[in-house]
Amino acid sequence: MKKTGQLLERIPFFFFLLPIFLFLHIENEYRYLINYRFVYFEIIQLVIAALMVFLVSLLFFRELAKASIFGFGFLLVFYYFCDLKDYLHFNKPGFFSSYSFLLPLLFLLLFFFFIIIRKSKSRFRQLFLYLNSLFFILIAWECITFLVSPRENKTDLGDLQKKFSRDYQPCSNCNKPDIYYLLFDGYTSSDVLKSEFGFENPLDHFLSLRGFYVTPNSKSNYNLTPFSIGSVFNLDYLPGLKSDQPFFIKDYLPGVATVYQSELFPVLAKEGYKVVNHSIFNLNGFPSSIPPYDLWEIHQVYARHNMFWKADTDIGWLIRRKLNLGGRSFSQRAYIDAKDRHLLRTIENTMKTIRTPESQPKFVYSHFVLPHGPYSFDSVGNRYQTKSIPLTWEEYRSGYIAQVKYTNLVIAGMVDSIIQRKKRPTVIIIQGDHGFRFNQPEKQLLQFDNFNAFYFSNEKYFQVKDSVSNVNTFRFVFNAFFDKKLPLLRDTSIFLHYR
Repeated sequence: MKKTGQLLERIPFFFFLLPIFLFLHIENEYRYLINYRFVYFEIIQLVIAALMVFLVSLLFFRELAKASIFGFGFLLVFYYFCDLKDYLHFNKPGFFSSYSFLLPLLFLLLFFFFIIIRKSKSRFRQLFLYLNSLFFILIAWECITFLVSPRENKTDLGDLQKKFSRDYQPCSNCNKPDIYYLLFDGYTSSDVLKSEFGFENPLDHFLSLRGFYVTPNSKSNYNLTPFSIGSVFNLDYLPGLKSDQPFFIKDYLPGVATVYQSELFPVLAKEGYKVVNHSIFNLNGFPSSIPPYDLWEIHQVYARHNMFWKADTDIGWLIRRKLNLGGRSFSQRAYIDAKDRHLLRTIENTMKTIRTPESQPKFVYSHFVLPHGPYSFDSVGNRYQTKSIPLTWEEYRSGYIAQVKYTNLVIAGMVDSIIQRKKRPTVIIIQGDHGFRFNQPEKQLLQFDNFNAFYFSNEKYFQVKDSVSNVNTFRFVFNAFFDKKLPLLRDTSIFLHYR
């Protein structure tokens, strides 16, 4: 026991336990929610940062005890600066939360800390004992939590009993249609396009001529994509969602996992459907035909513990613009490139599916990150050089309209191809998961106004009204084509505050 105490007083285990504690804590916080293919690089960066801080500190101090104490303090700042900055920004906004104040203050404190440590005659044995003991206890707690805590139901915000899909009885004598669910991310309503952008949307007329029911007063039920899609595919609101809280990424990712486990797809399997997934979600049992990219920016779970990443994200664009290096960082440009590759593959794969006849009815889910930003295409689909950030508000608005025009071309080509090739009853749903996001608080409810149009080849539009919401989408379909009598849910929009 005495020997153990001596080790804890002399060896700086705490320095190397700090990153271990950080990684274990993140794993417990985000268990079952992280796709690790998107975070390996960030994890490696954090490990390398710890090693570099230790070696540089050792080089300056030439003494293990002093180098460990100073390096530990610096690493704390490096790992947790983002948490401090965000806390001050959201709770104490103003000069004292600005980089102009925080960065000089932190570097000044580190400088004085460096001087104090360098001049100190202490061997820091009591501090070593305290820090080593503390981090061994913290890591033991994280390990126990990881091993004994049951898997929480935070990965599925829908009905955990899955009553709808469990009890569903397929229709044995229905002439089952091909169903195309074409989701266009962030496509607002034509009324909003007219009133807020002065743009008369020609898509309404185009679709009406082809037999669509275009709903002028449609609303999404949630203003964030995974929750909106999750409610559509579960044919219900999400009972596990706590909407009365600020949403950070840890609150956002359960919505993504909820989509994966949606009840619609087991039901379609019972009905004998071939499910074709060209989307941003790897649905359970029906993975996407396009390799995913880090759309949800899961890398931020680890990247936010990199002080330099945080500063570059918030103010790096100012330096790059002054040096004529463009406004976007390498990671932002890589994100846009990945988004655009995914979009073009989605269009290509969807058209291929439309042209390929099937012996069984098919359900095609295509999710286009369009007209959602960042804006990369002009009105006819030519990809242009990404603009520097921040875009002015007028540039942002005009960029959105250009993307809407390109979206309309994509929709028109797909609709005509489907109708020309249809061999069996057909359903086409063209829908926005939410609308355009305005930067004015008084217009935040316009985020729910979305584009929504239905094509039922049997023309049974008896339940589709001018005012509908997305949650009833497949209740309409099942009632019109599968002889079901599913009650329609009350149309409600729930605003989620994402930070």
